[in-house]
Amino acid sequence: MADGHADARKTIMPARRSILWPVFSIVAVFWILMMGTLVQRMRSGVPSMMPERPPGVFEGIGRETRWMGVYLRGKKIGHAVTSSERRPDGTVRLFDRSVMRLTVQGTVEEITTKLDCVARGDYSLESLSFEMKSGDHQLEVEGRVEGGRLFVTLITAGDTSDLTFTLPKETFLPASMELLLGGKDLRPGETYAFPLFDPMTLTQEQARVTVIGTEPLSIEGEEVVATKLDVWFLGISQSVWLDDLGRILKEEAPMGLVMVRESPESAVAWGPETGSVDLLTLYSVPVDETIAVPRDLIYVKAEMSGCDPDRLELERGRQRVLSEDPCVVEITAAQPSSVDGPEAKYSILLYGDALRPTPLIQAAHPEIVARTMAILAQDPKTQGLATPALDPWSKSKRLATWVHRHVRKIPTASMPSALDVLHTLEGDCNEHAVLLAALTRAAGIPAKVILGVVYQDGAFYYHAWNRVYVGEWVDIDAAFGQEVADASHIALLEGDAEQLPQLLGLIGQLDIDILEYRYR
Repeated sequence: MADGHADARKTIMPARRSILWPVFSIVAVFWILMMGTLVQRMRSGVPSMMPERPPGVFEGIGRETRWMGVYLRGKKIGHAVTSSERRPDGTVRLFDRSVMRLTVQGTVEEITTKLDCVARGDYSLESLSFEMKSGDHQLEVEGRVEGGRLFVTLITAGDTSDLTFTLPKETFLPASMELLLGGKDLRPGETYAFPLFDPMTLTQEQARVTVIGTEPLSIEGEEVVATKLDVWFLGISQSVWLDDLGRILKEEAPMGLVMVRESPESAVAWGPETGSVDLLTLYSVPVDETIAVPRDLIYVKAEMSGCDPDRLELERGRQRVLSEDPCVVEITAAQPSSVDGPEAKYSILLYGDALRPTPLIQAAHPEIVARTMAILAQDPKTQGLATPALDPWSKSKRLATWVHRHVRKIPTASMPSALDVLHTLEGDCNEHAVLLAALTRAAGIPAKVILGVVYQDGAFYYHAWNRVYVGEWVDIDAAFGQEVADASHIALLEGDAEQLPQLLGLIGQLDIDILEYRYR
């Protein structure tokens, strides 16, 4: 990346808040934190002290900047700043930094993101550097475009993974969209589409921008006439207001998230209520039915609304769709009736992604493989070597038991990485699920990460668990220590980080009614 200090030859461009960035990264962080609400709920919530601003988070920002205050349901949760500069070679360098403080049952998590990228003269992507930090957890993405391909290096837990993406002729980052729109005559009713690449989830998708019209807006006491846009990207609909120079004034995203232009002094002022909005209660899905012992449920029938069943994967494993309008699902939980023998070999041709390593489920990494072999060689009952050969179900249960016993259950605000979890041995349901998926795949057993909701204390909470194939597909929950996940687990999608955008639009919209349930 080029040096961050502008010299006299560089033309400083008017800084513009980048449409969708860091709004999308903030919404994604909400999801990550909410996946830790259950383990936090089972711990004693002790309020934590507000950390100091991490050093260096705003380094590299140019002279011309635009600051935004970040609010959730009217409460200040952070701030973001962007700058851009046109360089002598015609390329554009963009900077974006954000700091957020989010509360989960009294515990404050601070998350910082940094995005540095270089765009060509037409604002299409040339190179990028993204970083997200929370406590001891860090995710880094470095990428460059060559010959129609994006070559990405993902760095997590000190380990690197190299990925290649085939791009459309011109691909942009969300940070470039405002520059793309800046030179256009934005007329009501017109719609624009841009192919975008999101560095946080490593996802490609078309963004759609529709011009709604003009309306008055008050920004720090000043009345202005703003152009309103509707932006759709990765399943998230967002409203954006621009001034007459095409600069961002305000952004509204789902779940009550608002970003508004402020002076630097106002943007960085945290205020007494910072972090006071608790995600645990804000985005759970309350239900009228009270279930006394949810972990003993063997059958649940539930009606869901506020979601598009066609965008979800509801008919999987032991979950069936009984009707689509209304959407009614039933879930059963029981020991597998058919288990393959110890000699079973599962082909990657048949089970594909359920056996393959991924950038965050590093099933082929030597440390993951060695840990898997060590766990399977140890008999937890006798503390000696297990002599009989184990069938896939016995292996899966032993691996899940090890994860449940050894991974300390704390909310973790980071993109989950199996290797990172193996090093730290801590995390929430996300971390339990990716580590168990990696260990199980390393043992040659097909395993998936399931994203969905689970019942606890009068509400459904967002959750992650696993589905393993042992002769038939069985749901298993290492975070709860369940060999067979109870029937209050409602699966919405299969997959890890790449499926995250599909679920973000559900947050705050999903409604569930329990129609019937039975205990074992």
